Amino acid sequence: MSLKLKKNRQIYWDDVPIFLHPDEFELEVTKISPDDVQEIDSVDQLADVDQHYRDLLSGDSAQ
Repeated sequence: MSLKLKKNRQIYWDDVPIFLHPDEFELEVTKISPDDVQEIDSVDQLADVDQHYRDLLSGDSAQ
């Protein structure tokens, strides 16, 4: 059943390939450890992890 038929507007982005188009994607599972994932809740936290974002926030990046 398509998204339009179900009128489901509360679908997560990762549900699209899994539930709506499973024949169009090749999905695989890779085991990871808890240290492989870092939760980032703001642009400032992202900039703390990756200096490139700090440069963008401060307006110092050459475009």
